[in-house]
Amino acid sequence: MSTATTTTSAAPGSGRARTAAGIVRVAALQARIELRRRFLRWTAVSFLVPPVVLYLVFRFLDLDLFGGADVVRSVLAGFAAASMFIGGIVGIASELVTEQEDGSVLRAKTLPFGMATYLSGKLIALSVTNFVALVLILISSDLVIGGILPRDPAGWIGLTGLAVLTLACTVPLGATLGSLVSSPFAVLPLSLAAYGLMLISGVFFPVALLPDWIQLCVSFFPVYWLGELARAVLLPGFVLGGGEFALAIVVPLAWGVLGMLLAPRALGAMSRRQSGRRLETIQERRTQRGY
Repeated sequence: MSTATTTTSAAPGSGRARTAAGIVRVAALQARIELRRRFLRWTAVSFLVPPVVLYLVFRFLDLDLFGGADVVRSVLAGFAAASMFIGGIVGIASELVTEQEDGSVLRAKTLPFGMATYLSGKLIALSVTNFVALVLILISSDLVIGGILPRDPAGWIGLTGLAVLTLACTVPLGATLGSLVSSPFAVLPLSLAAYGLMLISGVFFPVALLPDWIQLCVSFFPVYWLGELARAVLLPGFVLGGGEFALAIVVPLAWGVLGMLLAPRALGAMSRRQSGRRLETIQERRTQRGY
């Protein structure tokens, strides 16, 4: 009797474990295929453009024009976090919209475990892509000005933690926004808003130069705090106070939690919209209008 009871009670848990393991396994396979497509085609050259441009700028221009090496390092550290923020929100949103248009999301419903596998694979591929792009930028900058790339395991652990925190707070929001829009043109306002927020969040110049009310508004968004956290991780002389460090963790996490609360319902609605008839309508529109 006790054996049967134990087996029956353990079955639901073991079933969930097998499902989770199956999702991870298929998602990892999907991510590997997508990463090969991103990095083993000629389009992978685009990942080298920002690092090469930064290298040439800092190699042939006088750093004093930008305020000196220390100012440049501070900007680069903030830009590192901001670029991951943009990649997390705009990247996943634009991919979801594009793949609704070309039928990839509809086909994903036929995968084992369906949308859970599709989205998990996207998350893995996007995380690896953003981290590689970030490291390439840091390497090219470090070759010229030095003092920006982590020099010890603790520094790399901190940088990895920053990347995980950034993606945790941005990908759920990006997935939510990407699932709510149905046209590639709708991604443009989202991109402009994200870049505008990056511009006023102290990435390229001190936020203290802005009016007090803008500083207050910026402090409620994750970009500013991620930039401060990046400087604390990458710049040895930059130290966040205890309260500021806590805010640099809590504010991005709060946005991540908000995204995770909103994403399931939005993604569920997106999944239900996908149908052969909808895809046919999109293709007819492209034929008639060219987009």
